[in-house]
Amino acid sequence: MRYLYYFIRSVYYRGLWQTIRLLYYEWKGDRVYGISTGADIRTEAHNDNFHYQGASYTLLEALFKNLKAQYPDYTVYDIGCGKGRAMFVAEKAGFNKINGIEINTHLIAVAEQNLQTYRYKRSESGFVFMEQDALTFNPPVTPCIFFLFNPFSDKILTPFLNSIKTKSKAHCVFVYLNPVYEHCFSNSDWQLKETIYTARYKEAVIYENFKHL
Repeated sequence: MRYLYYFIRSVYYRGLWQTIRLLYYEWKGDRVYGISTGADIRTEAHNDNFHYQGASYTLLEALFKNLKAQYPDYTVYDIGCGKGRAMFVAEKAGFNKINGIEINTHLIAVAEQNLQTYRYKRSESGFVFMEQDALTFNPPVTPCIFFLFNPFSDKILTPFLNSIKTKSKAHCVFVYLNPVYEHCFSNSDWQLKETIYTARYKEAVIYENFKHL
């Protein structure tokens, strides 16, 4: 029933053609990349940590292509990385330092297995998978891109953003897909850079802070 709900919701907001295109690339994407990242919607025990679901390949590829052009040397942090789909798309787009933060042991194990079969790995790039609660994460001292596909509620997102705001000394970009709790950015030092729509559906928002090295 959950899959039917997502299909109907997507048709309503994106339209039938865009939904069919999304499903086609969902089927094709894992085969192209040589990984397995779909069809496993897992519900977390904690109500504020949301179930795993891979983001759209078409959206991810467009996003990371544009991000690479703007921030070529930034480190990527996928918060709630799941099976690593966004990380592999980021690496294929040209990013060399890609880190995944995930609280679910099973998903981290699958992500590490995917790394062994991923087809586009470059010798100069590196992946790090960390089984960790986002609220215990220490922000990096170098410029970075945080990627989130609505991994948790505002009860976690707000303190996470506050931690980055107070501890980080570097310029940070937040790419937030399915931005249900976008209001969490309004009370922090974050500037809206871009909003991405497909028809009536708000796919993602991109925010950045004001700190530069």
